[in-house]
Amino acid sequence: MPSDSSTLFVVGSVAAVSFIGAFGVSVGLARRKSPEAFSRNAVQGQVNPARLAMRALGFGTVLAVVGVSGLVLSIKYALGIKNASEFGDRIHKMVPDDARISNKKKTD
Repeated sequence: MPSDSSTLFVVGSVAAVSFIGAFGVSVGLARRKSPEAFSRNAVQGQVNPARLAMRALGFGTVLAVVGVSGLVLSIKYALGIKNASEFGDRIHKMVPDDARISNKKKTD
């Protein structure tokens, strides 16, 4: 079984590549649906900026939801986690005690 650091590296690499790929796909889809927005000869008044902004917001929302869902599922698969409490136990084992933030109030 691979070590935890190598597993996290692989998961992080897969997430980074998927984010870059998703960005390229979204730009390609936007270019295919409205090539006039990407034309060098387009005058600023020809393209409706509000419509273009709403399209970008929609693509961004879809990419964010899909990206985070993929990241969570890949971490779940890589660490072999079945539920949230098991995730908490696994993270408590991975993070040293010195790095944790205590919820208890200190009385001086």
